[in-house]
Order: sequence, then structure tokens, then C-alpha cells
Amino acid sequence: MVTEYLPKRLSSVPRFSFREALYVLAETLKGFREVYRRFGPILIEDDMIAFSPQGRARCWCNPNFALNHPRSDSIMQQTGRTDEAYIVSNILDLVEERTEGGRFPNNFNKIFSFQTYMDFPTAQRIVEDYAE
Repeated sequence: MVTEYLPKRLSSVPRFSFREALYVLAETLKGFREVYRRFGPILIEDDMIAFSPQGRARCWCNPNFALNHPRSDSIMQQTGRTDEAYIVSNILDLVEERTEGGRFPNNFNKIFSFQTYMDFPTAQRIVEDYAE
């Protein structure tokens, strides 16, 4: 078993720059994509995103990182393709709230608003392309 000290949660960190937000988005989209594959759609909370002392973002299926299953009240009824889009939107909202000014730049938000369907790979590609 591997354990890692994660002293901060997204809910407790001060606001971060847009550049830092892009990093958090990239890492949490990767992490929650795996959570989605393992457990299906779940509601994401800011306490499910944590940071190591080195600033590395980590995420899990439960605010209690010691538990290896989602909380029963966070499991969503599966409705099909829209589940993934809803979770991606949820992640974007949580990270945006913690970004300086409480918003992403308009030009970044416009990229997402033009997407007809948002899944994990599409969102990850947008964030990676924008960060370059």
C-alpha cells in the first residue's frame, strides 16, 4: 500500500493564478477520468481534490482519502453520455471558483462554450493546448 501526505484540500487553498489553475485542471481531469472509469459517475466536491507539500494535485472518489469507494450520496444515476460532460463541467466550476477573481479568462471560457459535447479527452486536450 502506498500512502501520501496531503495536507491541503482545494476547499482550503488560497486563490491561485490562472497558470496554476491550468495545472490543477489538467491533473484533476486525468484523475477523475480514472475515478469515472472505476466507479461510474459521481458528484465531485472540492474536498476530493488535495495537494501534496510539493504542490502536486491529487484526487479521489471520496473526501475521506482513506476510503476506497465513493460515498453513497455522491453516486449519480447513470444517464449516458451526459454523465461525463456533467462531471467535467463540475470540475471546471470547482477550479474556476478558486482561481484569482473567481473566474477563468473569457477567452478560455469561450473555448469550452463552443464545444457541443465535453468529455474527459476533449477537456484535457483543450487545457493542454491552452497551456502551451
